This record gives sequence, structure tokens and C-alpha cells, in this order.
Amino acid sequence: MQNYQTLIQASELAALLDDPQLVLIDVRHDLGDHTLGARKYEEAHIPGAHFLAVESDLSAPKTGRNGRHPLPTPEAFAATLSAVGVDAGKQVVAYDQAQTTYSARLWWMLRWLGHRNAAVLDGGLDAWVRAGFGVTAVVPARKPARLVPSLSESPVSVETLIGHLADIDYTVMDGRGAGRFRGINETIDPVGGHIPGSHNRPYTQNLNADNTFKSADALRAEWLAALGGRTPAQIIAFVRLGVWPATIFWRLKSPACPARGCIRDRGASGAPIRRGRSSAEVPDRYLTTAAVCPNRIFFSASVIAAACARYLGPRA
Repeated sequence: MQNYQTLIQASELAALLDDPQLVLIDVRHDLGDHTLGARKYEEAHIPGAHFLAVESDLSAPKTGRNGRHPLPTPEAFAATLSAVGVDAGKQVVAYDQAQTTYSARLWWMLRWLGHRNAAVLDGGLDAWVRAGFGVTAVVPARKPARLVPSLSESPVSVETLIGHLADIDYTVMDGRGAGRFRGINETIDPVGGHIPGSHNRPYTQNLNADNTFKSADALRAEWLAALGGRTPAQIIAFVRLGVWPATIFWRLKSPACPARGCIRDRGASGAPIRRGRSSAEVPDRYLTTAAVCPNRIFFSASVIAAACARYLGPRA
């Protein structure tokens, strides 16, 4: 089997469905209805897919101070993956409905455990159906395996970020929509706004109208501009809640760092949240430019990893 480590297209996945080395995982989810993904899976899914829940299988129990989707322990997550047949030799493909927000999280978490042969279905289930491939309601039997974690990524804690809030070498790019970034019409988090000094690039800017990723050339131009002259080795990626990506900067050859909470944690812990101010209005000492941020940029809440994979390295 060819190994896929970033994106996989519907036609490529269709050719692998009967391969015993494939583990296909459905992670559809809705932040406003936590059982929607499971219900949709029961109605119809790609043949052979297993279901994992973002709120329980891909997250640790919440304490009220560890964010909306804290990382589970490596051992707990390895056990979850082992139960659906993942071991070191398996090719894992994750998908959600369309925008790859939740499959991106699973992709990063697999890399976190040291499992590199993991890919995201470009465009999700919607792309699969548009391509003319079938779905089923049949739930496949699980064939447990054993995945031994070997950590290869280093999550950054909210305490670390708070400790460097005024450090120009730690700059956040927030991938949520512009309204939530400004604290307008916040419907998900109890505290609206953004980390002081952060910049906003909505993750949807990485996608075409059909929710597949933009061309490699387009993404390359956009992100090279956003990086302000940085090389991949200089970047630390930061995922706000570890959900809207965690496909972060896969091929950048640097640590991908989903925070254990981030903005939600900051609100709960009393850490500063700024409302209503765009990045253009942030004091100069926080700005991310080639002149003031020579070492690190934190990227938040986006599927930018998949985007960057498209322009910085091969898709498989």
C-alpha cells in the first residue's frame, strides 16, 4: 500500500477500501450538538469506517480549567486507537463531514503519538458522495490491535503562553471567524474575544467553496505571505482548542503544538482576553512581522496543517 501522510482524495481512498492495512475513522461532530456525529454515522458512513467521538475518544475529561477539548493521556488515546485496529503498520484515514476540522484533530493526535501514516480525506464525506461513491449503515466489526505511543510532538501549555504574553517571539494567529475573534456574537465560549496581540486568519480561507483545499500554488502564496519570510523550521504551530486543526503545519518540520485549552482556558483562569480589536489595532510589540518575531509564531484554531502540507511537501 502507498503511504498517505497528509491528504487523500476520494478516488484514492476508494481504491484502498478492501486493504486490511487500512483503518478508516469517522469523526463527524458538531460543537452545538455533541451526539450529531454518532447519529449521522449510524445513518450512513463510508464502508468500513469506525466512529470515534470528539468529546470522549479524542478528548480527556473536562475539569472546568483545562479547556473544551483537552488532550487525553498518550496511553488512553493509544488504547482508543488500538481498539479500532490501529497499530504501527496501519494506514489511518480520518474524515468528517466537509471542512476537515475534526479529522484534522485526529490527524495531529496520531502524529503526536508517533504514527505518521495518517491522512485526512480532502473535502470529507461530502466529497466522497460527490465523487459517486457509496455509503452504508453497516457497522464493521472491530479488530483490536496494539499501538505503542512514541511521542513526537510537544504540546504547549496555556501557562507557557501566559508566561510569554509580552514576548514578541510568541505570536498567535487565530483561525476562528472574524466575529468570534472580535468577541462579537460569541455562541460557543463563555468569554469572547482573542488573546492579546493575536492575528486573525479564518481557517476557511484555506478552502475552496466545496470545502476541499485550495491549490498548492494558492496556499503556498498565501501562507508564505502570512509567515512573513519565516522558514518552516522557525515555526511553532498553536491550535486554540485542538479541534480546528490540529492538522497544523504537518510538513513544516517543526513541533506542532495544540494547546491544552488556550482561549477557553485563558478565560477560565482569568488570563487576559481582548475584545473588539483587530490585529491592526494591537500594540506594535505584539505584531508578527519579519522584524519583530524572529523565532516563533503560534498558529491557532485552523486547518492550516493540511493547507501547508499542500504547498510545502508531497501529499503522500
